[in-house]
Amino acid sequence: GFAKKYRAESEEERKHALEVLDYVNMRGGTVQLSALMAPPSDLAENDQLGDALAGAEFALALERLTNEKLLALHKVAEECGDPKLTDF
Repeated sequence: GFAKKYRAESEEERKHALEVLDYVNMRGGTVQLSALMAPPSDLAENDQLGDALAGAEFALALERLTNEKLLALHKVAEECGDPKLTDF
């Protein structure tokens, strides 16, 4: 069901994040991590928000945000002449 799907997606995203961290470290950069946005705490407590559709919509919003950030990263990599960084 949903739990299996989202666990697999989470593991894939974690793998991608570690690849970026490794790349930055390999290039001699410094990685600065900050807090992640937490899901709304009332998501499961609200009958109208705690359903599968609401969870999927929230996941889609996070995926869109991630995509925007990756596009910005690709733009910087392209401007700096770093084609390897655009692999992510």
